[in-house]
Amino acid sequence: MYSVPPPHGSTVIQVQELGHTHSARRNPTEEDFIRKGFVKKVYGILIVILLFTAGFVIAMNESGASDAFIDDDGSWSTAGGILFYLCIGIIIAISIVLICYPRVARRVPWNYLLLGIYTLALSFICLLATVQVGARYVYSALALTLGMTALLTLYAVKSKREITFAGASKFICVWLIIALPTMTFLFIWAFNFSATYTFLSILFVLLYGFYIVWDTKLIIGQKKSGCQLSTDDYILGALFLYTDIIGLFLNLLSLMTNVR
Repeated sequence: MYSVPPPHGSTVIQVQELGHTHSARRNPTEEDFIRKGFVKKVYGILIVILLFTAGFVIAMNESGASDAFIDDDGSWSTAGGILFYLCIGIIIAISIVLICYPRVARRVPWNYLLLGIYTLALSFICLLATVQVGARYVYSALALTLGMTALLTLYAVKSKREITFAGASKFICVWLIIALPTMTFLFIWAFNFSATYTFLSILFVLLYGFYIVWDTKLIIGQKKSGCQLSTDDYILGALFLYTDIIGLFLNLLSLMTNVR
């Protein structure tokens, strides 16, 4: 992350990257140029992996290959259940490696390879989620996801309000304070699994919407607070936004199918 002082001629940028601090002299114009190139690279990668996921899910469903993961009653087959937990394990493992070991996240070609495996695993999760519902719900959730992502991205770009890690932590804590008691109340009082599930889906939609705004600001840069991704972390930037968008889609799909 960069802590950029007010522009006046050549500036000294204090770079803080996961515990490592050093100084680098850069002209503000050069820094803006590098940041713009970083943003283009992140969104280029993001578009590719999103298109891959969409194409993969459509191809598997249209070819009938996804039938191997569901039983006649519409529930997951044994193969589908095993695939789900395997993909969850892969996603968690790769997330830990890329976030906790920044050198791996910046080392070509390993960073691209890990992102590719992560994308494939999350694409299978999307496949398992969509194979159980009708196509109209899938396309409705997709359209709503694209619309919400576009509006939230526009807000993040145009808004001058910066989001720090402290602010984000407060938001998440408030979300947990509201969510956990309410979920417990619905579960114990009504024993209504459907109401609890719907409530959680709504909360996760709100949470992923917040994450899209926050991660977008980390990518485009926040000069006043210095809360932003390093321009070397293009893989992490793409991974964050990809996970946010897919998470938003899955919870919108869940919400639609649960209230039908």
